[in-house]
Amino acid sequence: MSLLKFFSAFSAVCLLILVSQSNAVLADQKSEIACVQTFLDFWKLKPGPIDGALGAKTVRASKAFQEKRGGGLPTLSSETTYEWCQHALVSRQFARLLAGDKQPVKSFSYAKPRLSDIFIGGHGSRYEQAKRNIKNPRALELVPLADGSAAARIAVNYEDKGHPDDWLELKQPGMTQRYELTEKRKLFQRPGQTYWHRISIFIPAGTHIKDHVTLFGMHPWGKTIGLDPVFYLMIAHDWLRFQHTLDESFKCVVGPSWRGGDVSYCDADITIERLKPVYKITGKWITLVSRVYWGSKQGTYHLWMNNELVLGVKGPTHPPRTISIGNKFGVLRGYYETHGTPSPDLSIYFSKIGRAKDCKSLELLNCAQFEADIKTFGKFTVHSTKKLITREMSKYLKKGGRVRYRMY
Repeated sequence: MSLLKFFSAFSAVCLLILVSQSNAVLADQKSEIACVQTFLDFWKLKPGPIDGALGAKTVRASKAFQEKRGGGLPTLSSETTYEWCQHALVSRQFARLLAGDKQPVKSFSYAKPRLSDIFIGGHGSRYEQAKRNIKNPRALELVPLADGSAAARIAVNYEDKGHPDDWLELKQPGMTQRYELTEKRKLFQRPGQTYWHRISIFIPAGTHIKDHVTLFGMHPWGKTIGLDPVFYLMIAHDWLRFQHTLDESFKCVVGPSWRGGDVSYCDADITIERLKPVYKITGKWITLVSRVYWGSKQGTYHLWMNNELVLGVKGPTHPPRTISIGNKFGVLRGYYETHGTPSPDLSIYFSKIGRAKDCKSLELLNCAQFEADIKTFGKFTVHSTKKLITREMSKYLKKGGRVRYRMY
């Protein structure tokens, strides 16, 4: 069978699979096996010839697939169909299945993914698990991608509950749960420095989020604890949002918590930028790139999504007396408005995470355009904006709350 005929038949098979398994998720094992078995049955071929054509030529086959796809494969309603069928075809582990070995496989890739594979330039050593993560051992699973990298599939469900400081937030059960990876504190970013960041996120098709899910954010730190984030990407009410205190009033004090330990109380003018409805970004990867100069007075921040400039802000990018700034990503799910009502399980994929002092170190191809954009300020692909004013610090001080130290 010629390579051209192979991919023509493969595209038809993917359409058949899409109809029968439209709810498939990236690199899901059942979907992978179904993809393999479907095209075996469709072509009425034995495993051997297919294994010989593709199984032993993984990288070459992957590149050929991408080239042919760009040359006219049909547009499918779910990008995941392409992804997991491609894995089924080119992964070395599935060569065993194609060769007739029916033993279960533990990985979909020819090399078992490591956590470091989801990061750019080996930056995985900078991260560790958040202390409040749920305890489910399957909350984090690594999934191979066709380009040799990997994605972290982070999944939470209501039954997992959460760390007491999250689950019992506001002294009520069922409030918040999380599974996040955070930068190690000794490697945090420093005020007065410029940093570039990138992260790719995949939200499966059909995902609906009525309440709040935070995907990544940056937290300024004082002497002992982290404050509320200066900006974070989240989903709320089925909208992708970017919420920030950039160029806004942001003052905090640190005092004792009713749960023990210290906690921050902040007065903040929060800007909520609605970017896109969730249905427009599900079923495909979105890549976010940002550049920040950390300054308590004259900072700057730029954000791009899928190569388009979202906004550029000039002004304070962290509160006074900030010692360092830490990055975290994952799933932080809050049930503030649907409290007490279990929500469907949620899975989100993260890949190609990186931080660097310059654009090119993040392996981005269009750094020239990004660097030209940093001279521009304003809002460009923001759907709508609203303000949220919080005065926790003022209320805390009015009640005579103890202050360990101030950050303003």
